[in-house]
Amino acid sequence: MSRTTREQELAQEPAAFAMREYEGGLRLLDDESAGVQALDVIMAYGRDAARMANGMRKLLMQSNYVARMRVMLTPQVMSAVMCLQGSDIGFLTDRDKEGGYPVEVVRDCLISAASKGLSATGNQFNIIGGRAYVTTNGAQQILADLGVRHSEVAAIPRLGTDGRAQTHVTVEWVEGGQLQRKELDFEVRLNKGMSVDGANGKAIRKARMWLVSHVSGMTLDDADASEALAEQQELRQAQLSAARGPLGRRRQGQLAEASGSPVVSLSASGQPEAVSPVTIAEAVLSPSPSPDVVGELRRALESHGIGDVTAEEVVAFHGARGCQLNVGYCCQRIEAAARAVREWRGDPSPESGSEAAGTAEEVTA
Repeated sequence: MSRTTREQELAQEPAAFAMREYEGGLRLLDDESAGVQALDVIMAYGRDAARMANGMRKLLMQSNYVARMRVMLTPQVMSAVMCLQGSDIGFLTDRDKEGGYPVEVVRDCLISAASKGLSATGNQFNIIGGRAYVTTNGAQQILADLGVRHSEVAAIPRLGTDGRAQTHVTVEWVEGGQLQRKELDFEVRLNKGMSVDGANGKAIRKARMWLVSHVSGMTLDDADASEALAEQQELRQAQLSAARGPLGRRRQGQLAEASGSPVVSLSASGQPEAVSPVTIAEAVLSPSPSPDVVGELRRALESHGIGDVTAEEVVAFHGARGCQLNVGYCCQRIEAAARAVREWRGDPSPESGSEAAGTAEEVTA
């Protein structure tokens, strides 16, 4: 049945169409029931292996688990898993806005998460940087499967001025019929605009990870896709701000005008909108210019018929004066740059000292 036909049937008979789709899904599940049951058995095998003490037996069991899972996670099964990517019903990633990760990465992350007793539903793990990380929901699921009754209470955090907070969490759980208590202290990173509740949420997640490790022996890496996106955006903002340097936005405009292309700028969402042919770090601040930067200076000198001054001398002149080399600005005033270099190296010039000084100020302004 073509897509157009399906859309027409949905528009004309939505109830009948939905029932046929539902029944078709049940038949598919029945057809794959043997495979689904086999997957459940292999996943339980992987969970048992993950909770074993280190040794050759654990190594061989986990190797066997990974090999079998890669065979059993067929394209048909993975097509269903991929539908859950980027959804709260399924699992989140740090690339949801770009369409998520390819099936090979998702498959391996699912294998890793399933060995810890996690599912691809209920946001029990996130994929960040191509790796699977356990979420708060995932830690709760592991503890529930182990039959551990627990609670975590976070105190009011002490917010620092360096973007971090000192947090304290009291963890209580029942072990061997006895109530246990543990006081834990964590330092958590605060994302921009994060509240006290956000800091406590991070601390509780870390405390829950500690409890999982304590009662099961598994060591978990915790992270959250939404936090990773916020941290990436803050890092991108800091990198772009640093690249702009003390020259500020005025030099950015001069560079854009000289190169004919816009420099990197941030949209309202914090995403880079455009990139200059020469990176900001090279074009605005070049203590050790790349061959591309030197090449641009060389072409500017040649286009103006200047053969007695080299691009390397222009670079050396800026270094001697302790000035920042803005290649776009300098190429616009390449004749003034050449005059300044000649004066700097002591060549005879009809210009007076004050005129030469003015030329030097003009080219390094």
